[in-house]
Amino acid sequence: DFGNLDVDQRIVANVDVFQAPVNHISVYNGTMFAAMAEFIFDFPFDSASASFGEEAQAFEGHEDFIRGVHNLDDDTLLTVSDDGTGIEWSVARHEPIKRYAMHGAQIMASEIQYVDGQPNMLITGCEDGTVRCWKLPLSENVEANGNNNGNCDC
Repeated sequence: DFGNLDVDQRIVANVDVFQAPVNHISVYNGTMFAAMAEFIFDFPFDSASASFGEEAQAFEGHEDFIRGVHNLDDDTLLTVSDDGTGIEWSVARHEPIKRYAMHGAQIMASEIQYVDGQPNMLITGCEDGTVRCWKLPLSENVEANGNNNGNCDC
């Protein structure tokens, strides 16, 4: 009975190389993205064998804790942070594509809405009680200065 196993018997893989709290995780197409404070690290992850690859690379660009990590496609990662911004990243280049001012306070939660298997909307929740819905891709709908351009407050 799986429920009667102790913790060590239930763990199938363990990585303890990080020097800071891991505050968000996303896995997409064989890559694990781990957010620690304002940084994201990616490394190979085989979910069939629960094994981790050796080489991790960093994404740097946020100024405060990352609260959401979302894979939009094979080369686009979207993150939101306590700094009130969202960043679209190129996974291949490990560089920001564009940074967006989204809220005037900390973004505490985020979720992606899918339509027909494609990401269609980002929903963000802020510490001031504001929930906003953003059309995706952001690069086509939100100015870098935070103007919604027709996106709605939910």
